[in-house]
Amino acid sequence: MTTPPPKAAEGLPLGSRAPDFTLPDLDGRERGLDEFLGKPRVIVFFSPQCGFCQQMAPRIGQLPDRGASLLLVSHGDPEEHRLMAAEHGWQCDVLLQREWEVSTAYRANGTPTGYLLDADGCIASELAIGADVLLRLAATSPSTAGSNGHDQGLTAGTPRPAAPARPGQAA
Repeated sequence: MTTPPPKAAEGLPLGSRAPDFTLPDLDGRERGLDEFLGKPRVIVFFSPQCGFCQQMAPRIGQLPDRGASLLLVSHGDPEEHRLMAAEHGWQCDVLLQREWEVSTAYRANGTPTGYLLDADGCIASELAIGADVLLRLAATSPSTAGSNGHDQGLTAGTPRPAAPARPGQAA
């Protein structure tokens, strides 16, 4: 008798509206999902205690946009996240869930996992599991800077370095 293959994680349906939430950012300011819409964004469920997330952390800062197209939903100590962001040059926003309430609503039962959301807040990818898949989604998403102050020394009014042109894109 053969054993059936393991069932793939069942995420939210493509095209469905992403579950809304309001969570504190690293400064304790309550932020809602709608603040991060208007452009495609990869929502990543993250934990600084997760070994796979620790391995992913430096790679976020190595993305062409340094992670600005990501929205990390994590939990834990804000200072721990600030240090990780500063160490690795993140440009992403980080929100802190109290337990796993947002992860559960998104059917993301592990870390790192997540989805590509379209500009209107609809699910635009299957549930992505693992750093490689999430970072590939982020690398193909348009970028804008995060708003948690992870500008690596850039101040308001300082022009950001231009992103390198992608193949087939005018420089």
